[in-house]
Amino acid sequence: AATSNMLSPGRRRAAAIWACALLGCLPTARALSPSLALRGAAFLGCLHRAQATPGVAKEIVDSALVFDNGEVASGLSGNDDAVQCLRAAIAEVLTKGSDSVVGEGIPWVSSVKATTYADPDEGDQDSKVAFSISMTGIDAQTVLDDLTKAAVETTNMMAQLNSCDPSWPYGDPDAEQTRHVLETQTFQRAGVASVGAVISSALVFDGFGARNFNADSVAVLRFKDVVADILSASPLQIDNIVAEEYINNPSAMVRFDVAVHAWPIGSAILETKEAVAQELKDALVDGQVDAALLLHAPDCDCVLAVGVLNVDASSAKIDEITMEGSHGITSPPVACTDCDDDEDDLGAGARIAIALAAVFCFLGGALASFLYISRRNKFNGCLSPAKRRISGFTGSADLELRPVDPT
Repeated sequence: AATSNMLSPGRRRAAAIWACALLGCLPTARALSPSLALRGAAFLGCLHRAQATPGVAKEIVDSALVFDNGEVASGLSGNDDAVQCLRAAIAEVLTKGSDSVVGEGIPWVSSVKATTYADPDEGDQDSKVAFSISMTGIDAQTVLDDLTKAAVETTNMMAQLNSCDPSWPYGDPDAEQTRHVLETQTFQRAGVASVGAVISSALVFDGFGARNFNADSVAVLRFKDVVADILSASPLQIDNIVAEEYINNPSAMVRFDVAVHAWPIGSAILETKEAVAQELKDALVDGQVDAALLLHAPDCDCVLAVGVLNVDASSAKIDEITMEGSHGITSPPVACTDCDDDEDDLGAGARIAIALAAVFCFLGGALASFLYISRRNKFNGCLSPAKRRISGFTGSADLELRPVDPT
């Protein structure tokens, strides 16, 4: 309190302005100072905080089509006309929304990416084109039905592609492979979780050790299927499976990650660590884990076949280590290839905003200090020498001089 009383109103005001610029408080900075530098720093501070906050609710569906041969995979990324043609054709065959806001009911196709796709029936290479569709009120089941009708059951998709100017330069959709991909890779995007968001957790098994499990690729794949069944997820969402030795011998704690930004049609969207943990704990006691193991483990000829779920240890580990992360998982989710929990996940935009905010904060603070000093010097020039000395000590010239008692 004594320190606060030693600061003059002017000094306290300057300190408040400086703190406000650092914290990104735009409305307060606007009220306290007309300085454009301070307002700019405050705005950029708010911008960074908004970027760092989890995203607002999204209405997005991810899906894909398969085209004959590999021409699309090798040529689409460098052909802007073909990309725009495909986007327009997809949007045309989808059911439009009924939102009253202009543009909100029109499907927006983005994130178009073509990759090679192995056709198991023909034994050759086709092309898979993945994309995202955003629209108010969009529904994954409707998207699946619309794309199946246009690209599998009819030739409407190809008709739309041929109506482009210039027309589609590649082959037709592969109906059978497109049907399979649509059914397995049409995902409803989570409301808040961003692309790359994962939840990590674990289950504990007796009957095999971590070393044997990690060396058994079949066991790892079957465990992925088990977790996918428990969470009603796609196996594509389960990744980074690795076992660690547990206290019993032989016994292992098997860790895994779940990509939570996109979920199969009809699945409950679990996008928080609390939701994933609760789903896993419910599965421990209602028989879902045992049912999934019975479905995938007995005939696998792998160590998972001899594993016995340790319910109590699994429940404790779910509570202990279920956590959020952010790995390099794309949309639709695919196997994570570069997973580093310590990696800084700030995007380039956030880094630029932080750097500019720091510059503006420094300039704003320097300008605020300069204005305060110049005003104080101008004010002190009008004071008597005695009051100037008092002002320099207390920050105020309002303190009255008291005559010395001669006694």
